[in-house]
Amino acid sequence: MPARFEPGALRAMVAPYTGHARWLVAYSGGLDSTVLLHALAALAPRPPLEAVHVHHGLHPQADAWAAHCGRQARVLSVPLRVARVDARPAVGESPEAAARTARYAALRDRVAPGTVVFTAQHADDQAETVLLQLLRGAGPGGLSGMPAEAPFGAGLLVRPLLPWPRTALADYARDQGLVWVEDPGNQDPRVDRSYLRAVVIPALRERWPGLTQTLGRVAALQAEAAEILAQDADSLLAEVAGGRPGTLSARALRALPTGRAANLLQHWIRIRGLPVPGRARLLRILRDVTASRHDAQPCVRWPGAEARRHRDDVYVMAPLSALRARAWDWDQRGPLEIPELGVMLDRERLLAAGFPLPPPEVKLRACLRRGGERCAAGPGRARRALSRWFQEAGVPPWERDRMPLLFDGDRLLGVVGLGPCCGSAGRDP
Repeated sequence: MPARFEPGALRAMVAPYTGHARWLVAYSGGLDSTVLLHALAALAPRPPLEAVHVHHGLHPQADAWAAHCGRQARVLSVPLRVARVDARPAVGESPEAAARTARYAALRDRVAPGTVVFTAQHADDQAETVLLQLLRGAGPGGLSGMPAEAPFGAGLLVRPLLPWPRTALADYARDQGLVWVEDPGNQDPRVDRSYLRAVVIPALRERWPGLTQTLGRVAALQAEAAEILAQDADSLLAEVAGGRPGTLSARALRALPTGRAANLLQHWIRIRGLPVPGRARLLRILRDVTASRHDAQPCVRWPGAEARRHRDDVYVMAPLSALRARAWDWDQRGPLEIPELGVMLDRERLLAAGFPLPPPEVKLRACLRRGGERCAAGPGRARRALSRWFQEAGVPPWERDRMPLLFDGDRLLGVVGLGPCCGSAGRDP
């Protein structure tokens, strides 16, 4: 670990990013981000540099902190944007987690292709993260701590200060005469991370002076283990794929050892962009979803996602939203978006799919099924219950009630996402 921090030492850390179009610095006004912004501003040549201060509005001094950041940015001749966010926690969410989520969302909204976002986490932050994850019972992914680089929206998020402890940053700040703000919340022992920082880590460091470096090595080793586990899961995805796109086979999952199946599930959920559940819920998915009866409709839920099964296929998805309406009028001369269904009605696309649409001046109606609808699913085929068509096509039950039926008067033209009806079709009287 470098004993001293200086812009020249930082140059090697950021050298891979000098070819990018723009640099952003997440600038809170605290010691760490003040050092990072000052050091990056001193580098030349470099891409255009901009600071972003996220105004959470949660502390009485929030306006004063934003004003301080504005003054310091002007001293460095760095443009500053202030992003005001609503960081109020949801039910069951900690204030710290809500603020972090809002902060990263605000930064992500400002990332265009070619942008690198620099954040100021350092070696002590990494040590705290590893200890927190350990106490929460995390596996290799959690114990790997914060990566030095990660995809972030359309750009990258980079943590160039991870090699240095906070003391090295504080020495630099004093040498340079920098001015920063102190958030009293960082010393609040009711917050887990602050308790570790103020009480636990100093006691551990007194007995083991190399604690920060040791936990940094733990993070690096666990990152290697997590990468190996991810590669193993990647190698399994094709052979464990389900019958429908984006699914896994319950039968193939049951054939795997429990640990390997849980690792695969975790990886699969992550690459689908959904929150990964804890170990207990992963095991519930293996027990209640993959091992249930073939005709059952199991569902395991956790915040932000749920796992379901239809026939042999295991699905994972965002929770189904409540429907505010069940019918929509459509003027074919323009597209109709139905956000709660994730559907866009577009005349040209429907015609290309074979839907027998009337002239564009005729208004149509899209609605969800009520039961009793009948349709001929192809030329020369007899009319039959729409439910039979859903079953034969393998459409899961929860999707059947969210696929809009397209009507011209009482005539059913087809099911959006499934296909057109041929000949006359509608509801049985």
